Amino acid sequence: MPTTVPNLPAELWLAIATELASISEDGRLPRKYMAIHRSFLVLYLDMEYRDIRWTKPCNGMMRQLGQLESDPTIASRVRSFELSTWFFINRNQVQLSMLQELYSAILLHLSTYARDAVKTTELTSTSKLFLDRMILAMRNMRNVVDFRVELGGLAVVDSRRLLEASREAFGSNLRRLSVKTSALRFDPLLSLGRLKHLNQLELDFDHEVEVYDRLVEKAEAKTLQRKVIPFLNRYRHSLRALSIVSHSTVDLAPLFRSTGPFPLLRRFSADICLSRQRLSDPEALAQFIHTHQSSLVHLSLQPRVPGENLLTDEEVARQHLNSWIPIQQALLKHRGGGGHDDVEQCSLRSLCTPVGDFDLCLEFISRFPHSLRHLSLTDSSLDSAQLEKMRKVFNKEVTISTRADGKDLDNSRSGRDSLQVWVPSDLRSR
Repeated sequence: MPTTVPNLPAELWLAIATELASISEDGRLPRKYMAIHRSFLVLYLDMEYRDIRWTKPCNGMMRQLGQLESDPTIASRVRSFELSTWFFINRNQVQLSMLQELYSAILLHLSTYARDAVKTTELTSTSKLFLDRMILAMRNMRNVVDFRVELGGLAVVDSRRLLEASREAFGSNLRRLSVKTSALRFDPLLSLGRLKHLNQLELDFDHEVEVYDRLVEKAEAKTLQRKVIPFLNRYRHSLRALSIVSHSTVDLAPLFRSTGPFPLLRRFSADICLSRQRLSDPEALAQFIHTHQSSLVHLSLQPRVPGENLLTDEEVARQHLNSWIPIQQALLKHRGGGGHDDVEQCSLRSLCTPVGDFDLCLEFISRFPHSLRHLSLTDSSLDSAQLEKMRKVFNKEVTISTRADGKDLDNSRSGRDSLQVWVPSDLRSR
């Protein structure tokens, strides 16, 4: 006897889909259930394809690539897309053989028409074909709003093709963009044009060479001035979150000095190497932060010591302190028109910072006595005397918690009358 599917709420269909996925062998929802109900199909596609991560070759990636290339309906469900291109480099025969096997796997997932079209194409390399197929899949992803891409190992011309494809496919919808590349390979980003809805941007400058090279430094500085800074300033009136990460030798002082202001900026993060070479003018960073003090809700400053993996813990700590104190001093120079007015203007709720010199650190954070709720200290804990000083500054309950990483936990709950201080779990109170 034929039956009709009950008109259940979407939440119940999601519960059913989740349960069926949990009891399947591979943890995925079997395709045979997709036709039960339209809501069921939509939920299935969202569960499977909402977040796509292609960071290393694997069977799951091959399955997704074949389906997204051949079925625009499925590809339209993708909202978040993360891509790393390092595996395109054919460093040795083993990797080349692996890519060839992956290409064969792609063919198994393509429609008959697509397979025939591919077989008649004259191929120059497995990597090139792999990139071509990936671009075809990207062109079907029309609704991506979050795009994270690492362009390492890819030629500039291929990076440009990749980014042009992303602009054509989902540039009109993109809200968040995260790009990791070296300053010298920044050109392809210019092909993105003006992304009218972009409001979150992360730029991660990778190192171009393993050993310091004066010519590379000059070339990176020129690229920063002529291309990176104008690119950032395209989004002066739309950015709400900006993150700058750098493992490069490029001096970032001109970037902080010449970009903005960003009147809507709510979140700013700087994860950079501190040295005179990489930040020649601490005032530039301090002024950038001061300019945006009335709008910032989250501020994260996570400086690193160049080449710290090659140094002893004691040397890293010494260099870290010596390089961070000038930043602290520069931050304290900026108080605007008046101390009380500055306090009232500040909206900062979450701060991630090294302690460095405790007295300087305390003076800086005391500028946010009313708004600050979460403080993440990345390099030191607090002794009882320091904790008491902090309580007096804020005149509110101060509690200490530990965590496994050095990042700020600004999403944790804390009331207006309390301050949550986070310290690394491997650093105990003295």
